[in-house]
Amino acid sequence: MSEKIAVAVIHGIGKASPEFKDKNNPERFAGSIARKLKSQVAQLFGEDEQQADSKLEFEAIYWTPILQKLQDELWKRLELGKLSKGAMRFCYTCQYLQ
Repeated sequence: MSEKIAVAVIHGIGKASPEFKDKNNPERFAGSIARKLKSQVAQLFGEDEQQADSKLEFEAIYWTPILQKLQDELWKRLELGKLSKGAMRFCYTCQYLQ
């Protein structure tokens, strides 16, 4: 058996759908990144997607159930719900510039 390339996909900030971790739903699994990456790998190596799939192992890291309560509590403490959408976008942008 040949070795596979492991690919972990972690969803971003916010609530992700439980479908994010459902491997039986390729349109939703890992935000459909797995399906798109398989296609790109197949194209890169001149293979069909089934051959590319046999070389890749995807795992979706779904952390919403673990951290959502803490994120909601932080949101309340910072009173971000009182900010306008423009101000919220500014806050998110600033965190990435640091």
